[in-house]
Amino acid sequence: LEPFADLLRLEGAQVDIATSGQQALALLKDKPYDVLISDIGMEGMDGYELIREVRKNPQWSALQAVALSGFGRSVDVNRALRSGFNAHLAKPASVAHICQTIAQLSLKARK
Repeated sequence: LEPFADLLRLEGAQVDIATSGQQALALLKDKPYDVLISDIGMEGMDGYELIREVRKNPQWSALQAVALSGFGRSVDVNRALRSGFNAHLAKPASVAHICQTIAQLSLKARK
């Protein structure tokens, strides 16, 4: 997780890391974020549960969210999008692909 965050930082992103869904929710309460990148397969609260909690809070309604999953079938992509994610990336996702997805989501959010 930390090396991945470091690569995003090298691309100019400001990155905070959460190792659980609960920790991610706590971070979201502390300051505004533009993008949430969440693994689907987390222990305790998985990514689907996390995004449901995020979408319940009107304060985070504009937050763009990317699901990272070990599965890239169309059914997996559709489930992530129906759950409230704005995009889905199958692992392993390259930093370039993640940055491209973030840039696309940022453009949509500004419109």
